[in-house]
Amino acid sequence: FPVTFVIDPASAKAAAAAQIYRAAGQEVVMLASGIPAGASAADLEQTFQSHVTTLPEAVAVLDLPTGGFQNDRPLATLVVPVLKTQGRGLL
Repeated sequence: FPVTFVIDPASAKAAAAAQIYRAAGQEVVMLASGIPAGASAADLEQTFQSHVTTLPEAVAVLDLPTGGFQNDRPLATLVVPVLKTQGRGLL
């Protein structure tokens, strides 16, 4: 049955794990880790571009359970356009 796996792109084994899951036909979602405090739009572009290098087949981004961007409205308004440009969903 289909399963979606959330992977932290900052993990040293993130790319290898994603490759295994994708080869098995499963979805991969990236965890929104590594966003710097007080991030600007340029910071977010750079952060998510780095994440995409590690997890190019991730279909969406999942915010952190605590301290994530969704509780910071100005930051969330900067994240959404970046994800839209990349064609990724947001969970």
